Amino acid sequence: MASPVSLTFNNPDPIIHTAIQGTLTILKSALVSPSIKSVVLISSIGAILGTKNPPYTYTEADWNDVSEGLVTKMGKNSPGPHIYIASKTSAEKAFWNFKEEHNPSFSMTAINPVFVGGPPLVVPETPDKSK
Repeated sequence: MASPVSLTFNNPDPIIHTAIQGTLTILKSALVSPSIKSVVLISSIGAILGTKNPPYTYTEADWNDVSEGLVTKMGKNSPGPHIYIASKTSAEKAFWNFKEEHNPSFSMTAINPVFVGGPPLVVPETPDKSK
């Protein structure tokens, strides 16, 4: 599972909504499918990094409340990277809340990579159209 990705978002509401609802929709579908044994959320290091000074070991208790707070405060004036990070944080929180509320039979794992790359889902016709 993953969320919309862009560093140029300019409206946090649809991005955060899509990230949360996409996560919950997949999890609800998994609940009714007995063949599902495991669900993996591709979160982001941005969801957990905050204002801790090194050396610091991050744990399950750590969240990036900075980006969520900034987006709540600034709304449509929020910087795109913070909108993306707030969406990843919100989606991962929804993921773990779902686990607490539903106690599913499948395992749930979140990974927090620094960067994920790969070919685009839809290849642009020209390099100019890839932006």
